[in-house]
Amino acid sequence: MLRVQRAAIDVSPGALLKGESRIVRIDVEGVDALLESDGAGRYNWQFTPPESAPADTKPAPQDARTTRIELERVVASNVLVAYRDGDSAARTLTIKTLDLRSNDNG
Repeated sequence: MLRVQRAAIDVSPGALLKGESRIVRIDVEGVDALLESDGAGRYNWQFTPPESAPADTKPAPQDARTTRIELERVVASNVLVAYRDGDSAARTLTIKTLDLRSNDNG
């Protein structure tokens, strides 16, 4: 389903010491991904079937904190993504280089 020749993730140590999650850069190279559907609503990137919540499951408290992750930059090169729905022919997307940066300066 997914093969990556090289991946690197740089995080901010100072932010980690403050209990924050700040990713400075994600860099991937040589990505080859095959995304597939069986045509009946099941996909190869879904690893568990959808389940309804058990009757004895309590809802999350309203004051539960969600984890915020800041991402400053993503750099990708030599990316091939193929998608196939059921028995149809695969559609492909090729990305030679991609450089996404956050506009947030604070």
